[in-house]
Amino acid sequence: MMKSFCSILLSLFLLSCNNHQDDMRVVIDLNDVEERLEYSSFVDSVSYITLCLEDDMHIGNIERLYKRGDFYYVLGSHRSGIYIFDMKGHLYSHINAYGEGPNDFRDISSFSVVYSTGDVCIMDYASQKLKYYGLLNGDYLYSEPCPHWSVDLIVPDLKNKIFISPFYMSENNPSGIWIGDENNVLVKQLMNDVMPEHKFYYYPMTYNGSDSCFYYYDRNWNYFSIVSEKGVDVMHRFDVKQCMPSSLMANAMGNIKSLNGYSICDRFAYSHSNLLMLFCRFSFEEDKAEHSYIWAMMDNHSKQLKLAYELYNDFDNVEINNRELFYLDEKTWARVLDEDSENFDIHLQLLHLK
Repeated sequence: MMKSFCSILLSLFLLSCNNHQDDMRVVIDLNDVEERLEYSSFVDSVSYITLCLEDDMHIGNIERLYKRGDFYYVLGSHRSGIYIFDMKGHLYSHINAYGEGPNDFRDISSFSVVYSTGDVCIMDYASQKLKYYGLLNGDYLYSEPCPHWSVDLIVPDLKNKIFISPFYMSENNPSGIWIGDENNVLVKQLMNDVMPEHKFYYYPMTYNGSDSCFYYYDRNWNYFSIVSEKGVDVMHRFDVKQCMPSSLMANAMGNIKSLNGYSICDRFAYSHSNLLMLFCRFSFEEDKAEHSYIWAMMDNHSKQLKLAYELYNDFDNVEINNRELFYLDEKTWARVLDEDSENFDIHLQLLHLK
């Protein structure tokens, strides 16, 4: 009897601790900003690599950059397709099958590297299909119907896919994060905290991919989580003082100026030591939009924060004026050097983390 009573007390104590932990949020005040954040505070060293394009290629802006195995996968803008480079920066293959044929895609809504093979899975919602192309030469492999609409996907293997849809469309379409079967039909809901008012969608990347999981920033609730096929583990909860209220999300797409002064997480990169986030703060003056961007670096262990307008390279003083930041793995992030009008190759600055 006493043992049973002690077990109940222990359970209540642990539940109380967990609830207290759930209520603890890291406060981010975007008014408390310094001028710059030095690389040396979180970077051990920097190096550079050039991803070489052929003379007639122009990739435009880099919309996605992944590193899987011994290859870099790059999605360019202006319908330039997906480029695959080896670790020395040589072009390995190019997937650019825009068209109306059975082996083509109409659009790249998103894409994922198939972790188990290195092939490419393209989400083409103009045709409501997932289309697969080979790593070796970019040739078409096969297609699958995709009945549900989503923003992003992760393909750990060919049996299961993980889909991400961070905003509400309708009661007939899944929201949140879910697993699809071989026919891409929902079989397991991993996260289902998207409310009907969450209709505002902000496009830049939603996850950092890893071998057995991925890291996810929930823009609706300002949660940061580790997600795997087994479930979702919330690592950090943030109280962003300037975050947009849910009451605005339902109608913001039709009245974008209602977001004036509010902010949203633009992009992020994770390491075992730190989480670096970039916040976009909306600003509308007259008919002109001039958004400001603020970096927020958090120590994962101490939860200490530093906010800055600029990432400053105090290693070799090579300046980068754009705000691109890409997660390659837990030890390496990448930034893209500003475009050279006479050289369309892709020049990456690799940040080797502490």
